[in-house]
Amino acid sequence: MTTFSGLNAFLFDRECLTEVRLRELTAKSTGLLRTTDRRTFENYILHPKAIASVINKADHSRETPITPEEINARLENLSQEGKYLCKDLPQKLDPALFTNAPGILKDLFNQVTECRVSFEKTNHSVATTEWILEHDSAHLEPLASILRECMAKKSSGPADTKQSF
Repeated sequence: MTTFSGLNAFLFDRECLTEVRLRELTAKSTGLLRTTDRRTFENYILHPKAIASVINKADHSRETPITPEEINARLENLSQEGKYLCKDLPQKLDPALFTNAPGILKDLFNQVTECRVSFEKTNHSVATTEWILEHDSAHLEPLASILRECMAKKSSGPADTKQSF
């Protein structure tokens, strides 16, 4: 038995969870499970200007800076490739929200830098997020909204929730 004292929510990436599986997990968590509305955190930071800035700072051997337009075109092409899509989710869901963004960023970095700079989640995701926060913070509002919801005090219910998993 696990006790979650004063806990408002567990927040996880949506990954490729189907609606049925998501409802099952939410029920097992007595409503504490929350997921982002996108597959991974990196889906929130697919921002061509930010990515171009990060790549240009990291790739010292590049003769000409990569442009946000070049990044955007490559992101659009990569996001259409089947290997990046969730297989079990309905077609009506926006594929941009459920692509394998870390995989796309890995391949994107390799392509535009000719493998001189490998995408590192712990460094490049942070640098991209920092760029977005400084230059276009509204871009992260969908994630900020979810975080505010998860951090809000519960309006009803006991302070301690006991659940066996």
